[in-house]
Amino acid sequence: MRALYSDPVDPIIPATYAMLAAESLGMGSCMIGTIAPFLKYSKKLRGKYGIPLKNRQGIMVIFGYPAIKFRRAIRRTFAGVHYY
Repeated sequence: MRALYSDPVDPIIPATYAMLAAESLGMGSCMIGTIAPFLKYSKKLRGKYGIPLKNRQGIMVIFGYPAIKFRRAIRRTFAGVHYY
């Protein structure tokens, strides 16, 4: 549960670490910030997913295994990088 005096960005920090852990396991992940207001005002939705009423949501992260495995990534170059 997030304290009242914490920064709104605080939930993003553990979500980022969870995404890094998912990547190391070969999973895909995505942060979804728009679900928090729905969970805040919908007791029915909280009950469906077993989220306690005192819990405050900051961000949601979804995880999954990819349906397609790509063999090669897109080749990119750094444009406008200057070394001094």
